[in-house]
Amino acid sequence: NAPILAVKPLWPEPEQAGSRRWLVVLVFLSLIGLYAWTLSRYYAGAQGGVDQAGYLMTARLIAGDKNVYSAPAPAPYQPAATTQAAADHPAPSSLQTWPVFDGLRNRLSFVPETPFQFASRMCIITEPFGPPQPGQPAQYRVYAKYPFGYPLMAAAARLVMGFDGMYVINPLCTVLACWFAFLLFRQVVSPFMSILGVIWVACNPLVLFYANDANSHSATLLCVMMGFWGLLSWMR
Repeated sequence: NAPILAVKPLWPEPEQAGSRRWLVVLVFLSLIGLYAWTLSRYYAGAQGGVDQAGYLMTARLIAGDKNVYSAPAPAPYQPAATTQAAADHPAPSSLQTWPVFDGLRNRLSFVPETPFQFASRMCIITEPFGPPQPGQPAQYRVYAKYPFGYPLMAAAARLVMGFDGMYVINPLCTVLACWFAFLLFRQVVSPFMSILGVIWVACNPLVLFYANDANSHSATLLCVMMGFWGLLSWMR
């Protein structure tokens, strides 16, 4: 026997005549275009938040703005060598120091030239600051407290569009999220109600706020819309 979902749709999906369908498409494209224009009017290629600093630092590292640093001399401050310090900060394992990871490590972190470079609340340092040593490549490195999914997108835009390109990712993700929101809502309701749903999503205050913010929220919204649309499409 055929699966139940293959015989009877799980949700109603009202269809319309060809002429009305084209009208819905034109209205939807007009709304998306107006929304994109509105976001561009309030676009600002700058961000001063601490979360954003972590994301964009990783994006710049991936794009090659700064690579691994080799100190010409020991740092001016070195932590006291005590038994407790050694217990709290054990030496890196052989896997951590494996040269195979050097390329990835140098694109996701950096060794600061001075302790004052470690200034962001959304970053961590792997060890107390001290002289970087060739035999300990996993130590004394600054990483952002975030995964590198969104920074990878921002780094690609940085290479193509320059410095401001990092800030274009979220407006684009927001517009695409509205596009997939329409496809998602069409799995359940009529075209008219789907357009109302897109307007509801697009005009949500948080969506509008994060559309021009260098955070991962808009990229996450896009992934959620694409994921649920793909899941319901597969189920149907």
